[in-house]
Amino acid sequence: MRAVEDGHAVAEHGYTVEQAVRDWLTYGMTGRAEGTIETRRILAEQHVIPALGARKLRDLSAEDVDRWLASKARELSTRTLQDIRSILLRSVKRAQARDKVQRNVVLLCSTPTGRTGRPSKALTFAQARALLERDDATTYGAYVVLGLLTGARTEELRALV
Repeated sequence: MRAVEDGHAVAEHGYTVEQAVRDWLTYGMTGRAEGTIETRRILAEQHVIPALGARKLRDLSAEDVDRWLASKARELSTRTLQDIRSILLRSVKRAQARDKVQRNVVLLCSTPTGRTGRPSKALTFAQARALLERDDATTYGAYVVLGLLTGARTEELRALV
């Protein structure tokens, strides 16, 4: 009632989290690289929409978001948790700007620490030095040296071999 008295539009009752996320994916990603858009779409469809999509956006609480993120922390890395929280945050922010919801409860929630990632497969300094000091000439010698000295990834250098 106070929102109406203040002249604010009243959010529609049936607007769901899924609608907000799909709206953000459609209109809120302009100017982003195609790969970024695809990654965000996949994350939204695999993690955000199945878990929270059916909830009415105006009924979504900070406690719901905290519980959802905590459950996802058991299976996802911290970085992926940050990404899915960001998707939800930006979706609700866009909906808020369009008077679909009064406040963004995602702002009240922090990202938990997720599962640890896989161990690094990068060479240590000692391993790289030993590889460079080897005296045997192989087909991949130049490939390895170029990779070590430039920091280029193997996928980028593979075309040179």
